[in-house]
Amino acid sequence: MRQSIEDVTEYTYLVAEGIAATAFLISAPLVLFKRIRNNALTAVIFASFGFFLVFLIDMWDFVQSVVLWPGKDPHLFSVYLVLVGVDTAYFVSACPLLYSILSITLARRNIRIPFSNSVFPALVVAALILSNMLLHTIVFLRPSFSWPWKRVSYAYMTSTNFLFILMTLPRFVLFILWGICVAIGDILQYPVKGQIAHMTLSLACMAAGFASILLVPFASSALPLLNVTVLLTSPVMTFPRTLAQVLGSKTGCLYYYVFLKQEYASENIAFIFAVRRAIEHARCDRFHALLCIRDLQAKFLLHSSDFGINLPMETEATLNIAINKATEADVSVEWARSLFEPALVDVRLVLEGSLPRFMGSSLYAELIQALQTLQELPESRSVLRVLLSLFFTRDTSGSGQLDIEHIPDMWEIISKDMKGEELLVGTHRSTLTGLRHL
Repeated sequence: MRQSIEDVTEYTYLVAEGIAATAFLISAPLVLFKRIRNNALTAVIFASFGFFLVFLIDMWDFVQSVVLWPGKDPHLFSVYLVLVGVDTAYFVSACPLLYSILSITLARRNIRIPFSNSVFPALVVAALILSNMLLHTIVFLRPSFSWPWKRVSYAYMTSTNFLFILMTLPRFVLFILWGICVAIGDILQYPVKGQIAHMTLSLACMAAGFASILLVPFASSALPLLNVTVLLTSPVMTFPRTLAQVLGSKTGCLYYYVFLKQEYASENIAFIFAVRRAIEHARCDRFHALLCIRDLQAKFLLHSSDFGINLPMETEATLNIAINKATEADVSVEWARSLFEPALVDVRLVLEGSLPRFMGSSLYAELIQALQTLQELPESRSVLRVLLSLFFTRDTSGSGQLDIEHIPDMWEIISKDMKGEELLVGTHRSTLTGLRHL
């Protein structure tokens, strides 16, 4: 009976870890090829690497005990790897919360890390896994333990409190650190319900494993599988990191416009809002759409304008010639899109180049607080939902592509600023309307 229970436990646990490992292998390339640029989702995906590591370790344990040396006691380093793997499965779910706390703290201190979209989440996951391995290594270096390649029996391990030390000390330390992170996350008003669920599942798994051999199948297969499910399906609160996300709300448009004014480059974002207005007018009123396009030309495309944008000479000349020759009969949504697309490509590049400096400014920290207050943060999405949307739909929101027809209509507000009306946004006085006017 006991052997049957252990067999069911071993195979079911491998299946549970295999599911998480598969999710990691599918989603990690999407991060590397920048199909997923959301930092919080990237942290969750890299956290699932812990389950992939555990899967490899348990496969090694299965091979060495069944194929290579059947019926023999395991090597000490094999025991070490198995215990590291088990504890990694318990605590890797804390990585997304730890990453969010660190990223929020660094953003508020205007500290930027190079390649933070992918490298920083990976560093957080690597730090936790290496810390777990270090704690086990410290215990294994005790003088009373054997050399790594020596074989040790389960009777020896239990008689010397071997398993008790290895299964208690590292987990005790890591659970304290995890609890501190959850407390800090609560202070920072970060949603920690998912993290509490992870901690509850991990504690239940540990308690069941210590309580009775009859609970081992549930503890070592069902609970880790549930933990993986929570990790991959819990919605992750995200902050605007791409141009599409920053311009996805009126609040984001306002704050980015104020920042660009400080860099003397606000005409670029104003041009995008003007083009959006022209395309919208082209849907229903050709005459007014043509007036909007000629007004846009006067404000942004002529050298005599105070708000002229910097475009390649060929692009600018082609655009001006096309507008000068345009008649009311020529105006349509498709015509307006094709007319301005070459200019929009150059303007987007300029705006994306300014975005890293914006995210390192105090204005960006104020934007995050405003978005949280107004509940305008980008939609929370889980890793599983992102994968399904990428493979089975044409949803490209995770890739950060900007579609100007999906951004808010801000022209009336921006045009007031261009006329010199003094208004207020956040704590920064500017010629711009405040949030109360939205």
